[in-house]
Amino acid sequence: MVEVTEADLCVLGELCALTFLDLWFKEDPKERMIFRRGGFNSLKVFHYVRHPYIVRGAGYLVFETGAVPRLEMLSIPFLYQWRKAMTST
Repeated sequence: MVEVTEADLCVLGELCALTFLDLWFKEDPKERMIFRRGGFNSLKVFHYVRHPYIVRGAGYLVFETGAVPRLEMLSIPFLYQWRKAMTST
């Protein structure tokens, strides 16, 4: 899959036996990915994996209240860049 859309998430969310989900990205999604209430009822582990040089982070992920009621592990990487200029006084 080249681009994951909200419609794709709805299809994945309807898979009643889906307990583990890894989403891999080379770049941030172009639209918000909204995990809606009523889907992903069995999901226990979610990993959002992206290319290490993306600096915008996972700002396009939205979880509605109750969207993943059985989630036990959530993995979302954040890139932290320490810049010498920021530490200079």
